[in-house]
Amino acid sequence: MAHRLEPTFDPGGLELRGVRRIFAALLGRPSPGAYALARRWLPIAILPAYPRWWQLWVLVTRRDDVQEILSNDRVFEVPWTSLMRELTHGNTHEAGFILGLDRSSQASAREYGHSLRDVMVLFRLDDVRETVAPRAARLAAELVAQAAAQAPPCRLEVIHHLLAPIFIDTCQSYYGLPAPKDSRALLQWTIALSGMLFGPPFDWERVKSNTMAAGELLRGWLDDAIADRIQQAAAGKPLGDTVLDRMAIMHRAGQASMPPDAMRAILTGMVVGSVPTNLTAAGHILEVLLDRPEAMRAARAAAASGDDALLSRCLFEAMRFEALNPGPWRRCNSDYLLARGTARQRRIRKNTLVLASTASAMLDPEGVGEPLRFNPARDAADAQHFGHGLHWCAGRFIADAQITQSFKALLLQGGLRRAPGKPGQTRLLGLFPWELTVEFERGTP
Repeated sequence: MAHRLEPTFDPGGLELRGVRRIFAALLGRPSPGAYALARRWLPIAILPAYPRWWQLWVLVTRRDDVQEILSNDRVFEVPWTSLMRELTHGNTHEAGFILGLDRSSQASAREYGHSLRDVMVLFRLDDVRETVAPRAARLAAELVAQAAAQAPPCRLEVIHHLLAPIFIDTCQSYYGLPAPKDSRALLQWTIALSGMLFGPPFDWERVKSNTMAAGELLRGWLDDAIADRIQQAAAGKPLGDTVLDRMAIMHRAGQASMPPDAMRAILTGMVVGSVPTNLTAAGHILEVLLDRPEAMRAARAAAASGDDALLSRCLFEAMRFEALNPGPWRRCNSDYLLARGTARQRRIRKNTLVLASTASAMLDPEGVGEPLRFNPARDAADAQHFGHGLHWCAGRFIADAQITQSFKALLLQGGLRRAPGKPGQTRLLGLFPWELTVEFERGTP
């Protein structure tokens, strides 16, 4: 294999400092009270961007308005389509991935349909029950048991010694990718890509060079795996039943939708869309469990009962109080009157960036009953963790299985709590959880 010059990627570039850190904290993780004020007084707010104060964007916080935006993908399109292609080096229609596609034109709608079809063929619902969940359960039990072998109180740094290993193992055991040489470096690459794709579009210019370097490193890892599997398939060697094996079989059969560019685009989308996203979701869930005794009690009881469906409801109900992010960004591709016929209606001008705050929508008393009460039995429609409309998360069931099984093993231990001092407080890399240590006593809670 030819020697590949590695690009220069600076993990330190992911850190937020000074005014950016303050601004990101205010926008990235606002309090429920801040959302309530916005819904009451500025439900469709036109705001200046930082640091490009001359660029205006719109923050939408009411549940009905958020759903209106996310349901109308022909007007409110994802702003990262071309960026996603650049990151994956996709130069053909077949190389698109649903994460960066919409239906704003006939061509894009056709491409979205092709990509969705491939994803449904490759990522089967039965896989979650038969492969992803059992594997995550076994690995979580092993990792928690290793920590429990210590003299009490047992300590576990959950990000790198529980959550990340499970999410990366899914990339290996289910997606079919090789073990990364450096798992922390892989996390940093995916965090860089996720932060750029789903963060404020007006901040892309600052982070693009470093993010493109991370993308090139990720592509190198994926391209080596793809080339190896295609070679095995061409040589008639027996293949397994991972996602990459299925891709290689489709490629060998000459299916037009599965050239190497398309294989790379799909794998990039699934890795970037799952690893840092699930890490953030799980980190936020753990924060809520550690801070809200009623949430911790309910989750522990569900884990002890062996009812995975109930445990999942407890965990994702907890995440309503500290959502994955404020919500998805969209670009309005034509003038549009939002919330038409209401006192808050406002015209959104063409090319305006819009943040549809699903985090606020999940706490809106106009659409969610008793939104500030922890209630695992609430209607699933009250939660929008996995999006709404066209870009409802394709990896939703994979993420659910991984997170539920990760927490199940941990919640079966006694006295789960934060470690004293700084280790027990989440350290962030940008806005992504990077370190958090808990303590527990081995045995049942």
